[in-house]
Amino acid sequence: MVLVGWRFLRVRATGAGILLRKLPASGVHGWRHGALRYSGSGLEFYKLRSVSPAADIRFPRTGAEVTGRRDPAAGERAFMPASVRIVELTVDGGRYELALDGHGETALTSWIESAPSARQERRFRPLDR
Repeated sequence: MVLVGWRFLRVRATGAGILLRKLPASGVHGWRHGALRYSGSGLEFYKLRSVSPAADIRFPRTGAEVTGRRDPAAGERAFMPASVRIVELTVDGGRYELALDGHGETALTSWIESAPSARQERRFRPLDR
């Protein structure tokens, strides 16, 4: 129980609440509530009902690309806030949908667009000693 409380407080204090699902998906199935945390090298998704201290899904920053946007379908509006937009994210060949509010959509887009290029990442990689 202590682990659940620690995870809830840690993620809630530093993450943004979202809904996420892996594509392909049909209808309204597959959506998971959770929190998204940004770091310099990737995104971490923590499922609401998970007790693991580690992120449930990790997305590397260099392979992430926003490939679509849409409004929620009629069935999805039943369990999503009215202010939500759905963003399709492609990461290393995997496709996901993230339901985010306007601020979350702007933050995700800015975070991806400001990522250094893969070439620049190789050039500035620290030397192993």
